[in-house]
Amino acid sequence: MTVIHVPRTEQARGEFDGGAILERKPIAFPREGGRLRAVSTLFYWAHAWSPAGGLIDLHAHQGFEIMTFVVGGRIHHFDTAGDRWRTIEEGGAQIIRAGSGISHAERLEPGASIFQIWVDPDMRRTLEQPPSYSDYPPRAFDLIMEAGYAVKAYTGPGGPMELETPGVVVREYWLEPGTHRLPLAPDQVMVGFLRDGALALGETTLAPEEVALVRDAEGLDVRASEPGRFFTVACPARPAYRTLARTE
Repeated sequence: MTVIHVPRTEQARGEFDGGAILERKPIAFPREGGRLRAVSTLFYWAHAWSPAGGLIDLHAHQGFEIMTFVVGGRIHHFDTAGDRWRTIEEGGAQIIRAGSGISHAERLEPGASIFQIWVDPDMRRTLEQPPSYSDYPPRAFDLIMEAGYAVKAYTGPGGPMELETPGVVVREYWLEPGTHRLPLAPDQVMVGFLRDGALALGETTLAPEEVALVRDAEGLDVRASEPGRFFTVACPARPAYRTLARTE
């Protein structure tokens, strides 16, 4: 097993709306700095928050699938496919399948925070498709009890969010103190973000808002020293097509 540890100080930074919205980026765009770049089909991951509320103004996307997870508070979303504002509460999520082109805006209410995660569904194909949008209220996601932990599936087996990008598995784990074995196959690569608690992956210890990239693991054994939440994205270690990141 190979683990790359990314503390907060090694994550790229960003902001919107004159600093009203702040970001750290577990996976940054090329040339933004930060420790990690695109991993497999996982192209970008930002953790954004707004103490007093703020707006990400209307802007365009093509090709990518863009997932937004509301991890705190409430946000409002507008896009040119639906042509209206929608509200997404804490625990809810959305997908923009940008296809041939779509523009969208997001407004974060005071105290709101989000994960925005981009995946690459094979641009050569999706750039020819019409854009689409789906949102999912908190009740769309079941919290399933496993041996010693609870898990919420967003995409992949048991998850309601449907992606064009193959093999993307997004899950969040609620871990009680102790050792737990999380599902991970050797042909997958995983990036995990510790929302709270304290977690050890082999010799690597994570503090809140730190990130781990895990490769070459037959299952993932983690040790929680206190209750915590661990948000993970797993993808095929070797995508079946040439991703945008591999062509840059």
